[in-house]
Amino acid sequence: MAAAVRLNRPVQTRVDALRVTIDEDAEIMAQHAADATAEATRYAGLLADNPIDLCCVGIGENAHLAFNDPPGVRFDDPETVKVVLLAEASRKQQVREGHFARLADVPTHAITVTVPAILRAGTVLAVVPEGRKAPAVRAALAGPVTPECPASALRGASHAQMFLDRDAATLLA
Repeated sequence: MAAAVRLNRPVQTRVDALRVTIDEDAEIMAQHAADATAEATRYAGLLADNPIDLCCVGIGENAHLAFNDPPGVRFDDPETVKVVLLAEASRKQQVREGHFARLADVPTHAITVTVPAILRAGTVLAVVPEGRKAPAVRAALAGPVTPECPASALRGASHAQMFLDRDAATLLA
């Protein structure tokens, strides 16, 4: 069983499986584009013409939202998509999760949708598994709403839900 938290009021629900099918016509962000800035601009243009209905995001061990890493996050960011410098904590998390073998293999930059753009989506689902993210979950749900905890921005969005497994929810009262 997983806990689902509707961020404007607590709710518990059972989530058996989440299956996502990506339409063959879907525009996927090219994370490994040769020109990341050009790709961010291209994708921002797509989002301007096609507003986000559903945004599924992750929360990191340092409470990053998507790849919006503290301390450089702006809740009033005028950009929609941009290239960001990854915090060392996020890069190490990529290794722990098995996405890369060594820290030296993890890119130092990534393309991300900004916090304001995420919050403009019709529905935002944050899926947060694993106990090592429990401190970030507690900070996001019980701490101050601040760019130092990017995931805390979800608390002001009535159209956002956070899905936690038992381990990720262990530090919630």
